[in-house]
Amino acid sequence: MMADDDRFEPVVIPVPLIGRSGAERRKVYEQTYRFFEDGNYNVKRIYDSQTEEITGWDECGGYPDMVIHVTPWYLNMAKEYQIVRLPLSVLNVSISYGFNPATSLDGDYGQQCVYNKEFFNLVWRVYTETEDDIADYRRYQLLAGKNVRLSGYIKMDYFYEHHDYSESDLRRLWKVPEGKAVEDYKKVIISPHFSIGNDNILLFSTFDKNMWYYPALAEKYSDSVSFVFKPHPNLRNALISKGIMNSIDEYEEYLDRFRRLPNASVQEEGDYLALFDTSDALINDSISFICEYMYTGKPMLFLRRAEQRFTPLGEEIIRTQYDADGKDYEMIDRFVSDVVINNNDCKKQARKALYSHRLDYVRMNGMNAAEHVYRDILNGITAD
Repeated sequence: MMADDDRFEPVVIPVPLIGRSGAERRKVYEQTYRFFEDGNYNVKRIYDSQTEEITGWDECGGYPDMVIHVTPWYLNMAKEYQIVRLPLSVLNVSISYGFNPATSLDGDYGQQCVYNKEFFNLVWRVYTETEDDIADYRRYQLLAGKNVRLSGYIKMDYFYEHHDYSESDLRRLWKVPEGKAVEDYKKVIISPHFSIGNDNILLFSTFDKNMWYYPALAEKYSDSVSFVFKPHPNLRNALISKGIMNSIDEYEEYLDRFRRLPNASVQEEGDYLALFDTSDALINDSISFICEYMYTGKPMLFLRRAEQRFTPLGEEIIRTQYDADGKDYEMIDRFVSDVVINNNDCKKQARKALYSHRLDYVRMNGMNAAEHVYRDILNGITAD
């Protein structure tokens, strides 16, 4: 939208993540850069993945008038591009990268790490997803929500649009055995979080309890279900730091167990919206996906552990989905066989009602999230 408006000259600047290993930082940066380059965006490279050299704002033509940030975790970014390094002349905007349906054991995660995080008190605008978020910014934020707007979640705009998928599209997303029809296979995503152990702020992952079960599950349903293993990007580092795996090579070998199956594949990073849209179900203990998958209308099996804690909205969503202990292989299998294969989704109407009441931001705003943000920025820079 900004590219089509003569008043703006938008530039996409992928920034390397200094909190990851060198190999992973280089891999993710190149993948991100190619995504925007292939999409014909006006994208600027500021990181040499071979030398690890980072160029500053001078090489980008100087400081911009506005920076739209897509993560509040700025200390994980290259220092030159952190919000605290920008002059006061820059107008800073925050757009979410995920929902917040979870909290910590002490219940303070939202207050300490989200709604009153210093980043959200430094920006001119915060665009957020739900009315629950608006209420919590008003309750906890130093600015009492004065810079916050309910836009909805821009990434979820995808599910308000119609998308046609050819057979080649489906086969690119979902692996089925040679000679089999892709439409004859149910399509299930397995999405484990990285928070293994008990020393993370949010304790959600059950992967250490079921990691060896997943390849067996995919193998069992090789004639009827296609699986995509989509781990959180930080899972590989967590497995090694917790001593569950000894090396990146061991993790890659684990992924290869899926890749070698005729009905399974792996998607580590990248755009997953088409994957969600074409799937039939999700097996999950990741956090933002609790809310995001609601926009598909499809069933999710959420894997439990005793230390998980949810916001009120998170609790409501889980009640409209299916859940099982992360160690309960029988219940996981039953979800695949009964809910997915036999289409016995008895909670569908409950999900639909909750979605309409709490998550349908287009109904609330009368427009999608991208349009809302674009209009609000225009109005704001004119009025302010």
